[in-house]
Amino acid sequence: MTIQAPKEVVWNTMLQDATYREWTRAFSPGSYYRGDWSEGSKILFLGPNPDGTGEGGMVSRIKENRLHEYISIEHLGIIKDGVEDTTSEEATRFALAHENYTFTTKGDGTTNLAVDLDSAEEYEAMFDEMWPKALEALKALSEQAAHTTITVTATIAAPIENVWECFTDPVHIVKWNNASPDWHTPRATNDLRVGGRFLSRMEAKDGSAGFDFEGTYTNVVPHERIAYVMDDGRKVEVVFEAGDITQVTTTFDPETENTLEMQQKGWQSILDNFAQYVIKHSN
Repeated sequence: MTIQAPKEVVWNTMLQDATYREWTRAFSPGSYYRGDWSEGSKILFLGPNPDGTGEGGMVSRIKENRLHEYISIEHLGIIKDGVEDTTSEEATRFALAHENYTFTTKGDGTTNLAVDLDSAEEYEAMFDEMWPKALEALKALSEQAAHTTITVTATIAAPIENVWECFTDPVHIVKWNNASPDWHTPRATNDLRVGGRFLSRMEAKDGSAGFDFEGTYTNVVPHERIAYVMDDGRKVEVVFEAGDITQVTTTFDPETENTLEMQQKGWQSILDNFAQYVIKHSN
């Protein structure tokens, strides 16, 4: 199947919880997974039984995971009413069956998604009907994600030189780069040039969570524009408009795990913190 979206977007749309629930509705409304997609991990594929008697699904593991390129799921057995079964006659019909997904970038930047799976003969007709519907849903969600952007902006009563310095210098970044008071950025690095890398380590102050926000610059025009690609393939552009005041506008590709509203609110909060910091630093 050809999908009009980068493979990173297709990958994220397929695997992240919110959109996984959407495209797998073709198999069973209410489908979801419990676990994670890292290689070797156990993962449960769950959903309500068609007769409404409880919850069922598959117990599986991720046999192979090559980021944005290939993922192989090995099914080990079944789940009935929350109980894992890998030994019964019914369960062994699924044991060691595989679902393999291959993501390939085509010459025009679109993605070819190839799906190869084993299934018991008795389920072939059902899957032949369901899989095309599921893949069409995945295609629609991926293409929507690829063409959706979010914009946040801030107007700052400070000269462009001050705004640019505070935005790009790690000494300043660690002081404003958080969306809420219970988070902070304990360290940051920034190689501000085309092809250069940046990293901001964002953590909850209580140490309960954290992640590296990082990417590669694709365009740098001092005092005017910065563009970069995050490591998950999403693009970001920051435009600086100088005058009596400075306006900073950030446009970014959203991820698929959180709602658009939540993402806009989070990025806007960080930009508002930045604006407040610049004004204090400039006075």
